[in-house]
Amino acid sequence: MLGQPEGAGPSAAKKSISPGTAPKELAVGMDLGPYRLVAELGTGGMGMLFVGENRKIGRKMAIKVLNRDLARRADIVRRFFDEARSVNTISHEHIVEIFDFIAEPEGYNYLVMELLEGGDLQQTRVQQGPYALRRTLSIMAQVASALHAAHQKGIVHRDIKPENVFLTQRRGQRDFVKLLDFGLAKLSESMKGGQDRTRAGTVLGTPEYMSPEQARGTTVDARSDVFATGLLIHWMLLDRLPWATRDLEELLALREKEPAPLPMQTSGGEHLPRALSAIVEKCLQPRPSKRFQSCAELEAALKSIDPEDGKPAEVFSERTVPMATLAVIGSQAPKAADTSTAPGKTPAGQAPAPPRDAGPITQPAVPGAGQPPARRERPTIRSQAPTPTDEPRRFEFPWLAAAIVCSMGLLGYALYRYHPPERPVLPEAPGSRYGASMMGPNKGPIDPPAVPLSPPPKP
Repeated sequence: MLGQPEGAGPSAAKKSISPGTAPKELAVGMDLGPYRLVAELGTGGMGMLFVGENRKIGRKMAIKVLNRDLARRADIVRRFFDEARSVNTISHEHIVEIFDFIAEPEGYNYLVMELLEGGDLQQTRVQQGPYALRRTLSIMAQVASALHAAHQKGIVHRDIKPENVFLTQRRGQRDFVKLLDFGLAKLSESMKGGQDRTRAGTVLGTPEYMSPEQARGTTVDARSDVFATGLLIHWMLLDRLPWATRDLEELLALREKEPAPLPMQTSGGEHLPRALSAIVEKCLQPRPSKRFQSCAELEAALKSIDPEDGKPAEVFSERTVPMATLAVIGSQAPKAADTSTAPGKTPAGQAPAPPRDAGPITQPAVPGAGQPPARRERPTIRSQAPTPTDEPRRFEFPWLAAAIVCSMGLLGYALYRYHPPERPVLPEAPGSRYGASMMGPNKGPIDPPAVPLSPPPKP
């Protein structure tokens, strides 16, 4: 909760700022237009940020004041007010609201914005520790949604980093995202009035979160924000960026290479799903044509990850799945709720579905009602595509099995060929000289036939 600093109450001396007599530095307790500065929120290269209270109605706002040295440059002033125009054009719940922008002649230029309570990603990380996997997915899906709304209006943010993603509470949601600082945004031709306010070769943004094309000073589009969002996801999961150097030339050289695979665990010790690693690797591709082509695709991909078991829903690495499978993460990608129930299991609070080959379900008749049993229609069971873990395991070395079978066959043939089995010899029956061939039906010996006698001579 933002408190009121000491000495800034009604009893404090009131100092007003009028055109042409503005002091060099603003201070708490001064009046700026209809607002009184009651607290200082921070100072940056573009100016200062204060908590301002409307003196008439008492409502507190955030006052972003442009640095007076920069206010002397007409191009900087135009870019400063372009932020207000671009934000109001987008009008998205996850983008900070700007209510007014005021340019005082020879005085201060400032924006009046909604006052948020909470902290940015960097502050939250320092105060609360590493981000959990489920929390990372929720936050970055909201960031992707806000960026997609900006891209549809022809606006590229160009400065996605932890300090520009603010976490607050709204409607009972703990991490309600507000995307800040569109001061470096690239506007569409209609919003620029036909004038290109970013010269070719000009490098704007934070070097650690720049895409390769942005670091080179070439043309950027929505896919440049996709690259920066992938870096932000990497930072939230692992508490570091893929590259440790801060040198712009070295960063550019490293980003021209394929991204390194992510480890198996987050910085908080959670299992890192393979599908989420594939999402980050796809965001960090050096060539824009190989990245997600819109933040809507990225949002659908993040929502398809199940943080409970780490199983991929629809997105897999391009090394194992054709590109046609990755294309499903667009407008037709299923929501996370559709993949939370494994095949064969019944969600909580829902009656179990009948088997596929079961007949129609009938309701038994109530005795005495005299009505035929009510017939129910058979419910439709949606078939789910099997995940890689549902497929039966296949033998991975069929040639080895064939070699084993052939070896066993050759060994058996060799044993039979060189060691033939001995034939059993039947013992000779006692008292028989003629062997088994002369054995009768009763297996007994047969007497030899009597020698016929010569007939007696005739007289």
